[in-house]
Amino acid sequence: MNQENATPSMASTVPVTITTINGKQFVSGLFWQPLTRPRAYMKEAREIGKREGMDIVAIRHSTIMQAGFVGKNQGVLKGMYSIAATLAGKLGSSWLGVFELDDGRYAFVAVNDGAIVPGCDMVGDRDEVREKLGYIYGLFSWEKVYVPANFEYGGETLDIKTLLTPANLRKEYRLKQLTFGLTKKELLIIGVALATAVTGMVAYSEWKAEQARRIREERIRADQIRQRELAELNAKAKREQGAKALEHPWSKMPSAEEFQKGCTRALNALPLSVRGWIIDSATCDGKAVKATFVRGPSGETVAEFLAAARERFSTDPDVVDGGESAPGEKATVLAGDLSLGYGGDDPLRAMPATLANFISHFQGLGIKPTLTVKAEEQKKPQSLPGQESVQAVAEVVKDWKTVVFQFDTGLSPELALSGLDGTGIRYTGLRVELARDTATLKWIVEGEIYAK
Repeated sequence: MNQENATPSMASTVPVTITTINGKQFVSGLFWQPLTRPRAYMKEAREIGKREGMDIVAIRHSTIMQAGFVGKNQGVLKGMYSIAATLAGKLGSSWLGVFELDDGRYAFVAVNDGAIVPGCDMVGDRDEVREKLGYIYGLFSWEKVYVPANFEYGGETLDIKTLLTPANLRKEYRLKQLTFGLTKKELLIIGVALATAVTGMVAYSEWKAEQARRIREERIRADQIRQRELAELNAKAKREQGAKALEHPWSKMPSAEEFQKGCTRALNALPLSVRGWIIDSATCDGKAVKATFVRGPSGETVAEFLAAARERFSTDPDVVDGGESAPGEKATVLAGDLSLGYGGDDPLRAMPATLANFISHFQGLGIKPTLTVKAEEQKKPQSLPGQESVQAVAEVVKDWKTVVFQFDTGLSPELALSGLDGTGIRYTGLRVELARDTATLKWIVEGEIYAK
């Protein structure tokens, strides 16, 4: 028999749920907080419980000490078991788990560095749990991932009824009543303090409620942004992507093949001259094409060229002064916009094998690209509701490296890039320059290689 309370405490971010497994009642949705006073942890727990209006607690002794709070008014009784504390004690210090229940719902628990992650102790339907899993999955490095096969996340599938047998249940996993066994002297001191600080307590309660509201709104807004980004990625990649793809820069860039074809087609479509102004160079970055023209011997005035270019390209050119050209002898124009799709989340290979494939391709063409390892900063995740700061969360460790490349060639992109395995390769720029004295073209290709 399962029951769920729809009005959780302001301190809780998920509903409190009572689930029966193997004849024992388990509670999810506890409000987990770290305890900072090992010698007086129960006193600290009582203080937090009183402050949050919660009177039942589960205490965890791990790498850090934690307390999970809940209220009797939510149908919870002492002696019931905390589902998160029980699974954490059974499965270790770093794991992410989804467990199917008999009623078709799923229990979701996450443990990192020995601590239950706040907001990750819940029971919900498949969509709710899958959404939570997608958000939490990329925030930490997990030693183990336990999910049902139909979630398509890989990892191992575990039967919660096998894990939570009566023989595996310890007394420490039970919920306890928070008793405020204060002496008369302590009650007198507290009474005096409350009498003199009632205004401050009201202000604090209002501030606490506002903080809880802000956290919920920020969490909802972050989830909405993430879902919009994933929907855009799926649409532009034309195939379904996992939430992890949002952390990978190459997934939101055109594939090597689409970039080459789209940019080459756009550059080849440019006119060689406009009113006697000869094309000097053109650049494509996958989003737009820019072309620079130089006034030829029979070229018309700059004003006449600007009018013709404006009609030809529907944009206003920029007149470029200085350099080798006299003022009014060179102009750059936005020649067109591109709308290329995304390449999606390529499965990366090891860097040595990827570089060997890349270098070998161009050795056969007599091309020597320059390769530079890109220095990248570690990405720090946002703190979760219930955590005091982002320092409570480990940095997300990137599992890839980036090498920047550049080369120039007299071969067309179709010839230079054809046959190259584009897995983990993304182009960032394609430029063509015209040598007017020899009437030859030089192509400059820039991009990045992503690999493990």
